Amino acid sequence: MFCCNNNNDRQNQQVIVRTIIGPRGYPGERGPQGPRGLTGATGPVGPQGPQGEQGPIGLTGPRGPRGFTGETGATGATGATGPQGEQGPVGPQGPRGFTGATGATGATGATGPQGIPGPVGPQGPQGEQGPVGPQGPQGEQGPIGLTGATGATGATGPVGPQGPQGEQGPAGVLATAYGGLYNPTTQTLTTTAGITSIVNFTGQMPSLDVTYGTNSLTVINAGTYKIEYTMSASSIDVTTVTVALQINGVAVVSTASVRPLGNDLVSLVGGSIVTLDSGDVLTLGVTTTDDATLTTQPATSFTAFRLAEKSPRQRLGYIVAQLDDLEYNGKKENDNETTNLRPTLPQP
Repeated sequence: MFCCNNNNDRQNQQVIVRTIIGPRGYPGERGPQGPRGLTGATGPVGPQGPQGEQGPIGLTGPRGPRGFTGETGATGATGATGPQGEQGPVGPQGPRGFTGATGATGATGATGPQGIPGPVGPQGPQGEQGPVGPQGPQGEQGPIGLTGATGATGATGPVGPQGPQGEQGPAGVLATAYGGLYNPTTQTLTTTAGITSIVNFTGQMPSLDVTYGTNSLTVINAGTYKIEYTMSASSIDVTTVTVALQINGVAVVSTASVRPLGNDLVSLVGGSIVTLDSGDVLTLGVTTTDDATLTTQPATSFTAFRLAEKSPRQRLGYIVAQLDDLEYNGKKENDNETTNLRPTLPQP
């Protein structure tokens, strides 16, 4: 017996078989399998039962027919944006569109950079001179300018009247050998910082038992000598100068004079009593702390004379006289005196 549902859906047809069940007999022998019947229509889905225990995985059954497409579900939430795909090739240029209406004028742009100045035009005619304006107020006094360079040395003035007779000096010392070098004119000496230069001399004093070389004096007889020098100098370069007599190229420390030197004239003097051997050579050395160009004045000189043997009483008097002389020379150096007279030596 077949029965159809109200919507005449043939796939939902149901087969109803009604039989009368009598007492159950003994099972007979199993007959051969009959032909497979037609697949019945799929019944409605029953309510979901409780979750059973997971059974063993059975064999894969045959694939059933594809069901009808269900209604479209609600749109799911938008997924995250995927990575940017590779840019495709540029397509062909499309046809030119119609020209649109002219837009409103945009705001004025910023001023461009200054252009390169053009060439200077020809000078116009001289205008008429305007009237002289009123004199302005007195300006503030400007700062004091730098000190100007020292002017050239003026001409030597006339010889003044002879001064009064000086006091009687101490008794002289007998010299058995003497000599000296001097400059009658201005000389220029160029020095290198830290290196001793020898002073040039062009004049020779009267001498006894000494010989002269180039800017040097050589002793013939050994003995005790009094050596001394005087030098007046200036420099166009500011520096510190050390002047000392030298014996065989070695400075005699007791004769050294150290002074700052610049445009102003500075007097340097020094001396000592030393023991010299035959053949010893005397020179006058100058050392500066900076490269400098020195100008030495006339009467720059050095002298040496051998002292005669005297009695103890004479030696004591000589020492006192030397101390007075050294004190006088020290005073001259401190007072920055300059002498322009040719040096003199005691005669034997």
